[in-house]
Amino acid sequence: SLELGVPCIVLGRSHTVQHSYRWTELLVDLLQKEDIDAGMVTYLSCTLDDIKFITQSSRDSTGMLYSTCSRELAASIKAGYPNTITSTGGPNTLYTTEWTPAVQDAVRMSASIESSGQCTALRHCVVPSSVTSTDVEDLFSSVEGIEKAEDALRDYKFDCIFENHADSVTPAGQDDTYTKHGTKDVHYKVNTHMPENHIHEYWRKVVVDVTTDATTSDLTPEEKDDKLKDLAKWLNTNQPISLAVNAPRSQVFDIAKSLFEKSALVVYTVGSTDREKEAPPALTCQARPQEAEVFGEFPPRKDLRVFTKYPVIVPSSTPSCKCSCL
Repeated sequence: SLELGVPCIVLGRSHTVQHSYRWTELLVDLLQKEDIDAGMVTYLSCTLDDIKFITQSSRDSTGMLYSTCSRELAASIKAGYPNTITSTGGPNTLYTTEWTPAVQDAVRMSASIESSGQCTALRHCVVPSSVTSTDVEDLFSSVEGIEKAEDALRDYKFDCIFENHADSVTPAGQDDTYTKHGTKDVHYKVNTHMPENHIHEYWRKVVVDVTTDATTSDLTPEEKDDKLKDLAKWLNTNQPISLAVNAPRSQVFDIAKSLFEKSALVVYTVGSTDREKEAPPALTCQARPQEAEVFGEFPPRKDLRVFTKYPVIVPSSTPSCKCSCL
C-alpha cells in the first residue's frame, strides 16, 4: 500500500507490541533515507475498544483496513468495519512418514523461522508412531538463540528464536499439557490424535503439537486412507496456510495428491525422505513473495466473510483494493 502512495496506520499488537513498534521505527527510518514523507506512516497503540472506535468513526473517509491478527480479533474488528482485509494465519502443518535427520531439520527450521514469527511457521506436525517426547526434546536442543533480528539478518540466520521473549504469550500457566524444553524457549506436546480445533498459535514462541499418527507401510490401503481423511478433516476445520508432505519419493506424490483432493489449503509443498540431495524434505515455511512466489491466507471457507472481506493474496497489495489516489 505504501508503495502505491496509500498512507498507512500501523496498529500495535496487544501481545507483541514491541515487535510492531520496532518494525515501524525501522520503516520510518527507511522512508527518510528514501526521501519519502515519514508522515505516510503512523503508529497507533491502543486498546481493542479504541481500535473499534477509530475504525468505525472514520470508515466513511478511509479505505481498507488490513489486519494481521488472530481470527477471534479479526471477527471483532470486521463486525464494526466491514472493509477489513484480514491475514489470520493458521496452524501450519508438516506431515512425514519417516523421522530422518533431514526431516528433523525441516521440523526445527519450520518451527523456529523468525522465532516463529513468519506466517508459515510450523505449529503442528504429523509423524510416525515411533517418535517419542525424548525425540522431540532432542530435536529442539540444537535450535539457536538470537538477541536481535538485526543479528539474524547480518549472520544470514533465519531459524533462530528470541530467548525468553517477554512480549509473547506462552503455554506456561495457561495449558499445562505442553512440555517446556529443558534448555530452550520451546514448548511441545506429543499425542496420538489430532490437536483440538482452533489451537492458539503463540506468535513469536516456538510451540509445536506433535501427532504420532502418520501412515505406515504395514497398514492396508483403507487404513491409510482413513488416517489421511482424519488429517484432511482437521486441516479443513483449522485452515492452515501451509502443508508440507514428506515420504519416500515413490509414495509422496500419492499421499500429497490424496491430501490435496481432500483439503482446500493455499500452499502445498512436497519433499522426499530418501532422495535428499535432489528432493530434500519440505518445510512449511515456503512463502517467499520476494522470489515471486504467490500465496494467500484464507480462513475456513464457510466462515470467510466473518473474518475478512476478501482473501489475502500475497504479494498483491490487498488492502489497497478500491483505493483512489489524488
